[in-house]
Amino acid sequence: MNESTSKEKVLKAIRDAQIEAERQQKVIDVDMNSPMYPPIQEPLLKHLFRVFSRNNSFFIYCRDEFQVGEEIKKILYQYRYETIFTNDPDIEYLFVEEGIPFINYDHGLRKADVAVTFCECAAIRSGTIALSSRQSTGRTAHTIPEAHFVIVFSDQLVNDISSVYPYLQRKYHGKAPSMLTFVTGASRTDAIQGEMTYGVNGSTRLFVFYVDG
Repeated sequence: MNESTSKEKVLKAIRDAQIEAERQQKVIDVDMNSPMYPPIQEPLLKHLFRVFSRNNSFFIYCRDEFQVGEEIKKILYQYRYETIFTNDPDIEYLFVEEGIPFINYDHGLRKADVAVTFCECAAIRSGTIALSSRQSTGRTAHTIPEAHFVIVFSDQLVNDISSVYPYLQRKYHGKAPSMLTFVTGASRTDAIQGEMTYGVNGSTRLFVFYVDG
């Protein structure tokens, strides 16, 4: 009786060891290096226009920062936006050069129709803008005003959202921001009686100004 019981224990131990070996082999064989998505085949600008438009965003191509100023003035006139907030010194300089009035004082964001910011980077596959706590307005630029204008430079493009954190690790020399916010289009939700509603949790309109240079 004891001999039979001992034999069963040995066989069970062998089976358990085989199962564990197979499980570890499956984990080892997982390919963690190959890209998750196929490469984007269409031209970059065509893809950017399509993916941002799909997200209910407005994509505006600009040759340089001064064209950004011209395009912003057109949109301000078209939508009758009057109060523009920014507290980024580089954007303030651009606005002064272009004669665009703005406010930059504390709590001014709450009175603004539009917030104008840079971004940390943009994921081209999904048309997602990354904002962070390192920026002067953090995530509030997208949550309070009716419209959010984001300026994106060509060297800020990354392939997808999984590339954002490595990009920021390199940018900030291993000390990435403590908070990231991902913005994919204008604020929208279908939590209210199942109907798609815009602007409940953030800006109603997102304008992306892409600077190619």
